[in-house]
Amino acid sequence: MEGKARKALACLLLACLSVRLDGYSVGAPDAACANMEPIHGASKQSRPSPYTVTPGAAEVGPGKQVEVILEAPPGDSFRGFLVQARSADNEQVVGTFFTSQHKYLNCNNGMNNAVTHKNAEKKSKVSIMWEAPSDFSGDVVFTATFVHEKVIFWVGVTSEKVTVTKRAAGPAPNAATTTIAPVTAPTTAPLTTDEFQKLQRDIVNIYDSCAVAKGCFGIPTGCEKKGNCKIIMTYTGVSGGYRFELVGNSGSGYYATGLSDDEKMGEDSVMACRVLDGNVDVVMAQNIGKQNQLLTDSQYGLSEIRTAQIDGKVYCTFVRQTRTEIMDTVWDLKKNRYHIMLAMGPLSGSVLSYHSDREVSSGTVSLDQFQSIQVASKLFQILHSALMVGAWVCAASCGIIIARYYKKTWLQSQCCGIDQWFHLHRFFMGLTWSMTIAALALIIYYVGGWTEIDPQDNPHAIIGIVSVGLCFIQPFMALCRCSPDHKNRPIFNWLHWMVGNSAQILGITAIFFGLELIGAPEWTTFILIIFIAFHCLVHLILSIGQCVSDSKAEKGNNIYPMKEVNGSRIPLNPTNKRLDAPGAGFRKAMLAFYMLINFLITAVLLLIITVEEEHLKDWGLIFWE
Repeated sequence: MEGKARKALACLLLACLSVRLDGYSVGAPDAACANMEPIHGASKQSRPSPYTVTPGAAEVGPGKQVEVILEAPPGDSFRGFLVQARSADNEQVVGTFFTSQHKYLNCNNGMNNAVTHKNAEKKSKVSIMWEAPSDFSGDVVFTATFVHEKVIFWVGVTSEKVTVTKRAAGPAPNAATTTIAPVTAPTTAPLTTDEFQKLQRDIVNIYDSCAVAKGCFGIPTGCEKKGNCKIIMTYTGVSGGYRFELVGNSGSGYYATGLSDDEKMGEDSVMACRVLDGNVDVVMAQNIGKQNQLLTDSQYGLSEIRTAQIDGKVYCTFVRQTRTEIMDTVWDLKKNRYHIMLAMGPLSGSVLSYHSDREVSSGTVSLDQFQSIQVASKLFQILHSALMVGAWVCAASCGIIIARYYKKTWLQSQCCGIDQWFHLHRFFMGLTWSMTIAALALIIYYVGGWTEIDPQDNPHAIIGIVSVGLCFIQPFMALCRCSPDHKNRPIFNWLHWMVGNSAQILGITAIFFGLELIGAPEWTTFILIIFIAFHCLVHLILSIGQCVSDSKAEKGNNIYPMKEVNGSRIPLNPTNKRLDAPGAGFRKAMLAFYMLINFLITAVLLLIITVEEEHLKDWGLIFWE
């Protein structure tokens, strides 16, 4: 039975390790953008790839699309893939992909500029569309990774070169959209050279006079002071309304700002800078609950619209009327104060999909005042993340290790008639249960119920709630346990072991997926991988130690104690039945070492969760980027 238990435990722990290392059955993570190599515990194939990457044309215009086909030879298939378009000159990832069947990646702060698989089903052919950047010309090579099976994969499979031609000569390389009246459809006209140069200056000077002559709000927090925002919006009063500016990185998707009566998404007025089919436009929309809906007149209340893609940046500027009425709600920008929202995300067709990043002001803002905008607190989200890391990485791991290997340690120092290992196990698992339930309550309050994120995009919530459910029932199972000598006790032992380990494996898996939702740096994934590898290694060492201990104990039982010469059955030196099993000193040293490393890794993860990446860089704690 013990041998089977050890094998089952090893399998589950290795499954935990493989969730992120080996499987990636839902596609590669953003961390794979750089070298495109899976972390599957094996080396890439050196023989030529049987799979091909074929573009549909040898030449494409800027802002135009071309089909890209990933294909296996007849009778063969692949389970996973990752494809990018890279400049032939400097290998920079360029362009934007379009697909509804597969999963996007955002490499190098881009948007949808790589595609990977959504599942591990066999594929013989994959067809996706790629759109050339509007501000790029030169040769592009499509580079792919193909995974046949977990340990059989090819990296760096390339296509023939595709030439992105230069834009036709004209007054300026970008187009602008202008509306003459506030409630009429836009007309399209080319930018003059002067207009184009003015927009270039506006982008360069976007951070100038923030909180002095205009209001500014950016992502990440405080970036407007450092001039390094992924997305920034500005506002200032003009005749007849308020002028807004939105600047983000080039790529398909949207950058949006919104006005709201509270900090929650729902019943908000949205103004979005949208990049669709290589063209940039500005649209008006309304958040209805957690869903976004474009207005029938998509530029209602807007005028003086200018858009451009310049030097890898998307720029939109427009004037919104002071007073508009949308869906029976009056938005008076001069009279009322609003929470300001800022978001970025992908498009679903022409509709704004659920945001990939979002910030909201902590208080209401008057658009006639240019004070520094404070970001709404994410305290509950941060506490949720910190509690879950503390519960599953730290407390549960320590509790499981102690219950598995320390039942024959500290036998001579009981407390209240109970072995020390049981006190420690109960403490750590009680801590796990308390932190998990508290974390669940915090995130439900913060989100306002169940998340709107599609589980196919990120299954964090589904995996997490299953883990919480298993964790919740575990102590009640323990209260119903039968006596140690009862015939059904082995059944309880196996169920208690299975539920506990399953909850931990799912909990750590949920943490992996949760890192993306809190905007943790990509390299945080590798810290978790290091922890899991360390956790499995300690299990292996302690399992070997336990085998050695059992062997020594068995040999010791074959030694008969000396008796008195008068034939008394009482041993000369009575055996103490409460002695620790052999190797107690080794086990204690291993536990101290494990807890030290565990606490250090937990502290690092908590630091990443509670402190923004920019601050960590300022403190010199991130020196490799």
